[in-house]
Amino acid sequence: MEILKVNNNRISSVPSNIWNCVSLVEVVDLASNLLVDLPDTVGSLRNLEALHLSNNGLKSLPSMLFKLCTQLSTLDLHNTEITIDILSQFEGWESFDERRRLKHQNLHSQYILRLYCGAVAGLFGQTFTYRLDVVRRQMQQGYVIKQQEAQSNLVRNRQEHKSVLVKYCVAASFLVERSCKSNGHWIEDA
Repeated sequence: MEILKVNNNRISSVPSNIWNCVSLVEVVDLASNLLVDLPDTVGSLRNLEALHLSNNGLKSLPSMLFKLCTQLSTLDLHNTEITIDILSQFEGWESFDERRRLKHQNLHSQYILRLYCGAVAGLFGQTFTYRLDVVRRQMQQGYVIKQQEAQSNLVRNRQEHKSVLVKYCVAASFLVERSCKSNGHWIEDA
């Protein structure tokens, strides 16, 4: 990934021909500078995915930015005078907004899925190791368990583990299915 990171440099203007030198850049970070405008040639960055312009004196952007930068999905304009009303007037705004929403939806879905997987992994780990820890502690503390009791406990523990495993698998599949359906990532069988 090509990144141009020149934030916090007190830059007041960007030369219009600089984009020729960095035409493959995917992320441009010009945040916290003294910019009041951007040259129209920023639209020549066809691979641009993220543009960070926060904490500048910007009042507008090049009007063709969204139309020309078709990969752009992140635009940071915090603490500038540019509003959503201004941006929505630009040509290509609708497709940019769709890319932006899709990116955030995908990030949210990945986060939820990781959260579910972590929770299920934790439950599995605790479920399978708890009974073994109890037996180990009893053995360490010198408890004497008759051979028959130990065998019956082992059989009972295995049956309980199977029952719990089935319950956790059902719960995990329910959570993943629900997450996928709620985020529109569910594919129905034809």
